[in-house]
Amino acid sequence: MLHEQDNFVTVEKKVRDKYQIRLEEEVVLTYQWPEWMLDHQWKQTPPIDVVDDREIELFLALRMDIDDLLLCVTVGNDVVERYHLENEFDSGKETDSTN
Repeated sequence: MLHEQDNFVTVEKKVRDKYQIRLEEEVVLTYQWPEWMLDHQWKQTPPIDVVDDREIELFLALRMDIDDLLLCVTVGNDVVERYHLENEFDSGKETDSTN
């Protein structure tokens, strides 16, 4: 169970413990607004990445008022890599492959 005072590291540890995810496996935490909150133009909005304390604090505060705001977990090195590539493509970001 998540608590409002949890930080990002605590939440990630709780997720890893609950689903028995090894430290070697990459994990992405995200959430998406419930469908009833989105109008027809925003139905395809990509999930919101939760990557630090500020974002987990926001998610937990919102969750207090919105019961169907769910934390989503993406697991696995290949799956996480594909998620990041698709997210970059969907958001119109370009990557510099010369580095």
